[in-house]
Amino acid sequence: MLQFVLGRAGSGKTEYLRRLLADRSLSGLDSTVMVVPEQYTFETEKAMLRLAGPVRGNAIPVYSFTRLAEAVFRKEGGAVGRRLSDGGRRILMASAIEACQDRLEVYAAAAKSGRVTDVMLTAVNEMKMCGISPEELGHTARDLGGSGLGKKLSELSLLYHTYDALVAASYLDSRDDLTRLSQALETSSFFEGCTVAVDSFEGFTAQEVAVLTQIMRRADQVIVSLCTDGLDHTGTGLFALVDRTLHRLSAAAAENGVSVQPPVMLTGAPRFQNENLKLVEAQLFCAGETMTSPDHEGITVFEARDPYEEAEFAAATIRRLVTQEGWRYRDFSIICRSPERYYGCLDAALKKRDIPCFVSQPARVDGEPVTRFVLGAFEAVLGGYPTEALLEMLKTGVSGFTAEEISALENYAYLWKIGGTGWRQEFVRHPQGFGKEFTPEDTQELARLNQLRQRLIGPLERFAARTKDSTGSGISQAAYMMLMAYGMEENLPAYCLALEEAGEAALAKKQLRVWDLLMEILDQMRAILGDRPLPRERYYQLLKEVIAGEDVSEIPQTVDQVIFGTAEQVRQSSPRAAFLIGAAQGEFPLAPKSSGVFSDAERRELIARELPLGDPLEQRAMEERYLAYSVACAPSQRLYVSWPRAADGEDKEPSELVTALLGIFPTLRPLRDLPDVYFANSKEAAFTRLAARFSQTDSASGALRQLFEGDPVYRGRVGALERAAGRGEEQLEDPALAQELFGKRPFLSPTQVEVYHQCPFQYFCRYGLNAKERRPAEVDVLQYGTLMHFLFERIFREPAQVRAGWNEEELEGRVSGLIQEYAQENMGGLGLLSGREKYRLSRLCQSACKLIRHVEEELAQSQFLPQHLEWGLGYGKDAPPLEILTAKGKVTVGGTIDRVDLYVDPQGKRFVRVIDYKTGRKTFRLGDALYGLNMQMLVYLAALVENGQEFPAGILYMPAAEPSVSVDRGTGEDKIKAEADKQMKMSGLVLSDQEILLAMEAGAKGRFIPASLNKDGSLGRFSSALDGEQLKTVLDYSKRLIATMGEELLSGRVEAAPNRKNKIPCRWCAYSPVCGKEFDEKDVEQDKTTSQEALLQMEEALGKGGDRHG
Repeated sequence: MLQFVLGRAGSGKTEYLRRLLADRSLSGLDSTVMVVPEQYTFETEKAMLRLAGPVRGNAIPVYSFTRLAEAVFRKEGGAVGRRLSDGGRRILMASAIEACQDRLEVYAAAAKSGRVTDVMLTAVNEMKMCGISPEELGHTARDLGGSGLGKKLSELSLLYHTYDALVAASYLDSRDDLTRLSQALETSSFFEGCTVAVDSFEGFTAQEVAVLTQIMRRADQVIVSLCTDGLDHTGTGLFALVDRTLHRLSAAAAENGVSVQPPVMLTGAPRFQNENLKLVEAQLFCAGETMTSPDHEGITVFEARDPYEEAEFAAATIRRLVTQEGWRYRDFSIICRSPERYYGCLDAALKKRDIPCFVSQPARVDGEPVTRFVLGAFEAVLGGYPTEALLEMLKTGVSGFTAEEISALENYAYLWKIGGTGWRQEFVRHPQGFGKEFTPEDTQELARLNQLRQRLIGPLERFAARTKDSTGSGISQAAYMMLMAYGMEENLPAYCLALEEAGEAALAKKQLRVWDLLMEILDQMRAILGDRPLPRERYYQLLKEVIAGEDVSEIPQTVDQVIFGTAEQVRQSSPRAAFLIGAAQGEFPLAPKSSGVFSDAERRELIARELPLGDPLEQRAMEERYLAYSVACAPSQRLYVSWPRAADGEDKEPSELVTALLGIFPTLRPLRDLPDVYFANSKEAAFTRLAARFSQTDSASGALRQLFEGDPVYRGRVGALERAAGRGEEQLEDPALAQELFGKRPFLSPTQVEVYHQCPFQYFCRYGLNAKERRPAEVDVLQYGTLMHFLFERIFREPAQVRAGWNEEELEGRVSGLIQEYAQENMGGLGLLSGREKYRLSRLCQSACKLIRHVEEELAQSQFLPQHLEWGLGYGKDAPPLEILTAKGKVTVGGTIDRVDLYVDPQGKRFVRVIDYKTGRKTFRLGDALYGLNMQMLVYLAALVENGQEFPAGILYMPAAEPSVSVDRGTGEDKIKAEADKQMKMSGLVLSDQEILLAMEAGAKGRFIPASLNKDGSLGRFSSALDGEQLKTVLDYSKRLIATMGEELLSGRVEAAPNRKNKIPCRWCAYSPVCGKEFDEKDVEQDKTTSQEALLQMEEALGKGGDRHG
């Protein structure tokens, strides 16, 4: 006997059935069974215990269709066999596609690319749920003939049949469980004498209808509850799809001789404790004239700026009701249609208010450590051991290597560009790069690196050997052995323990579930692929495809928590309040779109040909509307509906759900732009609001700042906001720490001085923390400069008369020999260099010879003679350093000068000029020195003349790179040489004394130096020259800047404040990712300070005691 219990949402259908079964069980009349959707089994079991007591309640079994199949198979048999996982299905479908590939036309291209596996699995799953066999598909395909749909159907039938045959050979597919269940129930006594209640379904698949038909044939009574009023006969109303389910079951009963009793009609609405919610149930999506309410108590509509504000509104409202009105967290449901949009923002909004909520976000496993490790191993072997794949394996956290060991290997690989076969060969190069001699510590470090290399590569080489020309079973076994060789059984638990200690217990449990899943995948691949030969490339593709299709979800941690889920998951729960979020047009209710192998038109045609496929778009739209109705009617006391004005880069409009509510409640107005006080109802939420408006000065911002002032928990974070807003000066709080980092009496190099004035934070990272920028060992711009300095120093140490005797061939031979000597001492010899690097060195040899000849030409006409090469300033070096007294002690500056030239005038005064070789373009501006830039040569000159025995003649930057001349075709040699000489002209600052200028350059025409004399002896217009007093001012100002720098260092001033005069140094700064500041071209401060203006400012600063400029 079949009977229906009918009623609209909230009419008490579920409670009616539960009490009916409980009463029958307590009376001992007959056996009772309840069938509900999978997600409601636990809730239903609790309800039956409440109504029938612990003894009789446990005697009422509660089944989902899946649980029912398991129970029947246990009793009747049919559970024996190897069950397929989702991964196993993908493997078998991929195998089916591969087997049929030569017979495919429509899906040929997709099959070759591997993009069709999931599509075909989805199609076959639908066919099975609808009870359609491969033979039926084939028959319909023949009826359709050679049309496009006919070919598509024919190929789907072929793949479906092949897949089924592969499954039937050795496996049980859970997608066939309900088909096998209906067959088992034909002869089973499982339901004889039973009263069976079926609750909380709106519709049934063909498989489920077949199962229910067999239950109706055997049970004494089957009672099915359906949410409908039974009044619509048009087939297009709100309950049309539910009514169709009623007719399908009635027809099945009639066909099998089962009588159908008159339905039980429930007309009340006991769920609702709010009259307006009753009105929502009665009027939502009503086809007739809408009844309205004079108020909107219990109904709230919120128009959010974006999904983040939507999430904040829901969380803040829940917190308010719990803290102010005594609600429980389990009283709330948050329901959406597309949960992906709210992952990340909703759980964060709830967490900052300490609201427990189970946000089940199915996480793909292809990015988890153990799966990335095993896939990385395949990629390493298949790719010939590329460094990227190896480092990815190492950095998963489960490799068994420590962070220090991984860094050591990565740095060595980066330094020497190790890749491919280089990992399989012993490391022999210096761990520190070019220019270093092997110390015992270096030898020990190299040995350690080779041990680490062997630990990494050894298991991979064995894995490569085992998987070459192997079978599916052999490769699966090899993958497992490789994981064991890396100690995964110890590494993974240690990794999970570290996660737990870091407060990430849920993440730790997830890793263990992923490991179990990986083992299951390897086991299924071993069993399915068997002993047939299989290239490891194909095995890797299958493994990657299977892993990409898997996901894992978290397990709920507590009972009293907010429920979050999709409309399908939570529509039957009865919370006190429900938040329907994401109610934007076309999204909730969802505007269905065609998906899968059939278009909507094709689906309609096949249904017309009596293939019972899933619903076309029109009926799915009706289902979406019904879904929105059911969740809007879920709460008993309050309903909140919201939508974002903008999401995913698009403007959004409210959905028909919102407009329908506004029509039912004329006084209802959407809330929008709520004040901060609404959201700031927990300390953490308030801090978030403070951070968002930290730079504002209104009363609300002031109140938020006052809330956190003096709170030790938030002191550090408030300080970070201050610094990010540019208010707080970033400095080391403890002066003792500053002294420890920089020394009580800092010893600085000119480079350090310049770096500090470029940006104090860069100085702090580079010289305080000693965080070195990682550079590969190669013949690049830096190495070019170092080598050129080496060549100049060695060549010009030779006496001038010896150099003058070299012809071009002899000079080139000398330079070439020096380059080989340098390569042997600093690069491990030419034999270890690549062909490209050897070519660069040969080109450098030619350039160096040209530059040497140019320097020779300059020296030949100058009365300034090289006095010192590579001249060291410092304690125990060639000359004493520059010592500068400060308010906090003393600052010392030292370094190495490329070249010091000396001129002794007729009166015996000794004038020195400082020469620096520059392989890049260098233009000296006195205005830069005003801000502490371009200071290096000025510091050297100040040090040399500090003793008073020498006098400053100037600083010069000599180009040490071959000029690049761009001229028109046919240009004469003289013009080309003139243009080259122009590029080779030295930049800098010189003494404006006529005698000194003539001593520097015969005739003082400005060919070599950045100054010239007119015929009347006056300075040329573009001369970069100062008189003696002016030059002394510049040097004194330089020393004062260094003294100020020393004082600031010891006070801990290290903020990220880059000098933005005319350029942004951040572009080339290695530490920009960690400084927290973002500057670009719009932040450049154009500075056109002339030399005279700079001098005036320097004089002014010296007169005021050396205050910092800039």
